[in-house]
Amino acid sequence: MDPCFEHWQTHRWVNERSKRYYEARVLKNLLDEWEVYCVWGGLGSRLGGFRVIPVASLPDADVFLTQLQTKRLKRQYVRVSL
Repeated sequence: MDPCFEHWQTHRWVNERSKRYYEARVLKNLLDEWEVYCVWGGLGSRLGGFRVIPVASLPDADVFLTQLQTKRLKRQYVRVSL
């Protein structure tokens, strides 16, 4: 068990009108570095994509997630709880 496990976060946004989702996870990789793992695609579809964004620290990841949330809300996505 990773001692930073309680800091891992998952955020999910859904756009019901366009049937799309976007998900971001903050986690540590095997080299003990923080990353934001982003996944997106269509609801009910296997199509989609992902990208991994390295961040220097957990506070930097929080800043990135705040910017990401602003962008998702502008595109009519709604944050959903997991």
